[in-house]
Amino acid sequence: VGSGFSRSVNDGRFELDDRVIDVAMRILRQRHRLSDAQQLFNWAAFNHTNGSNNNNEYDNVGSTTYSEGESVRIKCSVFKSLLRLYKDENMQKEAVNLIDICVKKNGQNDKRGVDDFLTSLIHWPKKSRDGTHIILSSHCQSILYALERIQHGNNRRRESDTDAFFQPLSSPYQPTYAIWKRLLISAVNVAKFESSTHWKLVNQICRAMMENVPSSSSPDHIVLRIGLDAAELTKDPKLAHDVISWAWRSRGLNKADEVFSEDSKDFLDTENNYPNTDDGIHYNDSDPNVWRSPESSPEKVSHHVHVPPQAYLRAIRLCVAGDEVDLARNMLEHCSKADSRIPETLIREMYTLVMAGYAKGGHVDDTKQLLSEMQNKGPRPSEKAYGAVIHALAMNKKVAEASEIIESMLSNDYGDGVKPGPSSFASCMLSLVHSKDWEGVLSLNEKMIDSGIPFNSTIFQGVMLAYHRLGNRQRALEIIEQACQTELAMDSAVFQTCIRVFLPNEFENTRISPFRKELRLLGEKEPNLASVALNLSRSLRVAELNKNRQMDIQRHCWNDAIKNLIEYIRKKDTH
Repeated sequence: VGSGFSRSVNDGRFELDDRVIDVAMRILRQRHRLSDAQQLFNWAAFNHTNGSNNNNEYDNVGSTTYSEGESVRIKCSVFKSLLRLYKDENMQKEAVNLIDICVKKNGQNDKRGVDDFLTSLIHWPKKSRDGTHIILSSHCQSILYALERIQHGNNRRRESDTDAFFQPLSSPYQPTYAIWKRLLISAVNVAKFESSTHWKLVNQICRAMMENVPSSSSPDHIVLRIGLDAAELTKDPKLAHDVISWAWRSRGLNKADEVFSEDSKDFLDTENNYPNTDDGIHYNDSDPNVWRSPESSPEKVSHHVHVPPQAYLRAIRLCVAGDEVDLARNMLEHCSKADSRIPETLIREMYTLVMAGYAKGGHVDDTKQLLSEMQNKGPRPSEKAYGAVIHALAMNKKVAEASEIIESMLSNDYGDGVKPGPSSFASCMLSLVHSKDWEGVLSLNEKMIDSGIPFNSTIFQGVMLAYHRLGNRQRALEIIEQACQTELAMDSAVFQTCIRVFLPNEFENTRISPFRKELRLLGEKEPNLASVALNLSRSLRVAELNKNRQMDIQRHCWNDAIKNLIEYIRKKDTH
C-alpha cells in the first residue's frame, strides 16, 4: 500500500476517495505503521487537491503551518484508526489535535461518528504497553479545552495560542450531553486514582457542562452526585447550588441511567461510588439512544424524576458550611414551595441548618424571620431552631431576649409544645458568658437540671468558668470531675481551656507539645510534683498518639488527660 500510494501520487494519476483512505488506514493500523499512517492522513487532510500533485512536504497532524486544499472527506473511522495508533504510543497531544480536524470534516454530515471518535479519545488507556502508569489529568484538561473551543470559538482562546493554531470552527457540531458526562466521569477517575487535587478539574468540567449543554437537558443522578462531591472536595458551595438549580430548572433529574429511591441516603455519602471501570461507564453501541442528547430524545425528555430530598439537604449543608447561607436559603425556599414530596422532617432539618448558618454570623433578623415562617406555615419548629435564634441573640449580646425565649419555651407560650433542650440552653448560656453574668449562668444551669437536660461541652465549660470566676475553685474542679464521670466528649480544646482557667501564669504555652516539655522541666525542679507531672505528661502523649483514631478512643484519652490535670492542679494547690 505504501509504495503503490507513493508512486501513484508522484505520477499524478491517483484518484483519492474516502473508501481508499479508510481501507489504507485500517491496514496501516493493523501493521502498526504509525509514520505511514500520519503521512497518508496529512496528505489526504491538508495537501490533496482534487487528485492533483502538489509538492508540499507532509506536515505532522496538528501542525501550525499546513495549507488546506479542497481535500476529500475523511471518514470518522479513519480518525479512529489513527487514534488507535496514537494510543499505542501514548501520544495524547497528537490525539487531541485530531478533534478540530474531525469536527471540520464530519461535524455536518456524521455527528454520531464524531461522538464515537470523541468517546474513544476520552477513553484513554491507564497503562502503556510496557505497563507504565499513564497520567491522564492533562489529557482530560486538553479535551475540556477543545470541547469549549468547539462550543465558543475564540471566546475560549488562551494567551499562549498562536493565530495559526487557534482556528475558529465553522461546523454546526456541538458535543452531546453523553460526551460531557463521559469526560466528567473520566476526570473523577483521575481524581480518585492519581491525585485528589484533580477535583478542581472535575469542578471545571461540571461548570463547563452546565454552561454548554442545552438548557432543556437534564442532569442524571450520576452527574448530580459528582457535582455535589466536587463542590465539597473543592470547597465550592456555589457549585452545589448551581448543580441543584440546573436540576430544578430542567424539571428534575433525567431518568436515563438509574432512579434512586426517595429515601436513598446516597446523596448524603461522600464516598465516590461511581462506575469503576477503565473509562467510568461503558456505552452499548447497539443502543440507538446511546449518542442521542437528552434534548433530542423523547424518551429522556418525557421521563424525569424529582431531585432526591437528600441532594437538597447535602447542598444546603455545603452552602452553610461554606458561609454561603443566602444560597442555602434560596434552595430551601424552592424545595419548600415547589416540591411537596419532601418529608416534613427533612424540611425542618433544612430550615434548622439555614438558621444555624445565619446564627453563626449573628444575623438575628434573618434567623427570626425563618423561625416565624416555621411557626406560621410549617413545619413545626425544632428545639434546635429555637436554639439557633438564641445563638444569634447571644452573638449580639442580647441576653434578656435570649433568656425570654427560654422562659417562653418552658411555659409553652408559643403553643407548639417545644421545650428547651441542650441546644437552646447552650446558646443561652453562651450569651450569659459573653456578658459575664456568672450568677445568670448558674441560675440557668439549675433550670437545665430541673428540666432533666444533661451536660454538654458548652454548658459544662460555662458552669465551670462561672464557679471559678465567683471564687469557688474547688466546686469548679468538681464540675470537671462530674463531666469526666458522665463520659462527656472531651478534646484538646477543653484541656487547653482548663489550663487557661486554673493555671493562667504557670505555663507560657498551652499547646500540647510545648506544654509537655515545660511540664517535664517543672517536675524536675519540684520533686513534690514529679509524680503527678509525669502521669499528666504520659496521658497527653497517649492522647497525641491517638489523635487520628476513632472518636471514642480520642475522647477516652482526653478524659484520662483531664483527670490527671485535676490531680496535678490539686497537688499544686496544696503544695
